[in-house]
Amino acid sequence: MRGVGRKACGFKSRPGHFFLKNRNGVKELKQVINFSYSPYSNFKVGALIKAKSNRTFTGVNIENASYGLTICAERVALFKALSEGERDFKTLLVYTPTKNFTYPCGACLQVLREHCRELKIILLNKDGKKKFLRLSQLLPKPFLGSRRVKT
Repeated sequence: MRGVGRKACGFKSRPGHFFLKNRNGVKELKQVINFSYSPYSNFKVGALIKAKSNRTFTGVNIENASYGLTICAERVALFKALSEGERDFKTLLVYTPTKNFTYPCGACLQVLREHCRELKIILLNKDGKKKFLRLSQLLPKPFLGSRRVKT
């Protein structure tokens, strides 16, 4: 997917302002990535989700020898937030210490969509570059089961 600017994504002038201005979220994310358990891929991913209440929750990828049981950083962060009662979310940051941006996988996008009608997503790489997206751009036609929810 070609990178798009903030305005094309429907962001106002400063998406993720809390994270990008104060760098609190970015700094925290770069620290928690060290907790990634990724002995099989050696590919560390960190995620930070901000709820509408302004609480933040971090997650890292946790691998398993049975690869299908691996859980991505985005779902760890979301599940932590959900397990503490949060239900409304604003922004998701995804950081990898690589030159390329790392997008959430299909499973993460589907789980995020189940709990977020829309979500700002900011991808960060090791060079400090950012890519601004929306959940609806990455998963335009989610599976909603029997639920009748407008997309």
